[in-house]
Amino acid sequence: MLRIATIGTSMITDDFIQVVNANDQAAFVGTLSRDANRGTAFTAEHGGERNFTALDELASAVDVDAVYIGSPNALHYEQALACIAGGKHVIVEKPFCATEAQALEVFRAAEAAGVVALEAMRPLHDPAFHAIEDALGEIAPIRRASLRFGKYSSRYNEILAGRATNIFDCNMASGSLMDIGVYAVEPMVEIFGMPSGLTSMTT
Repeated sequence: MLRIATIGTSMITDDFIQVVNANDQAAFVGTLSRDANRGTAFTAEHGGERNFTALDELASAVDVDAVYIGSPNALHYEQALACIAGGKHVIVEKPFCATEAQALEVFRAAEAAGVVALEAMRPLHDPAFHAIEDALGEIAPIRRASLRFGKYSSRYNEILAGRATNIFDCNMASGSLMDIGVYAVEPMVEIFGMPSGLTSMTT
């Protein structure tokens, strides 16, 4: 039985816990939130045993094997390292970290501690993706590919109303490139390999 705690009380964390609770090989223990009252309510709503009020409390909890980190992007690095230092496996919501250097440090720390660190990115495990990948061999040599992803953010109305939100705050390592750009970049790297160069142009 894998005992899992979460950091964050977002919609995606709610989705994650629903899957955990539907799996007889896993159990939801509780959550850590910046808002203690919200964390308490969220834990109770999802059938958790107890909520956590501090990162070090969660990292040292003996009844937690793994932590799902669904907090604002800028916090992933610090929280992942703390949980790994406490002997926890970590599943980190995308983007894994704000920079490559941070991500490498987290992966190295996990390897040294003998725990798993992975990014919560599902698309590459989707059967539809593998169907596309398998079909590429039937096409003549691919010389150009254009992968696009776009959606109307559920938080955009907050911006239009003049209210701040983490999702569009560069100081929180957020924004469209960090939050949805990965949906185009990850399959491109999986199919064609690591790029030899990178050019960026904003519109």
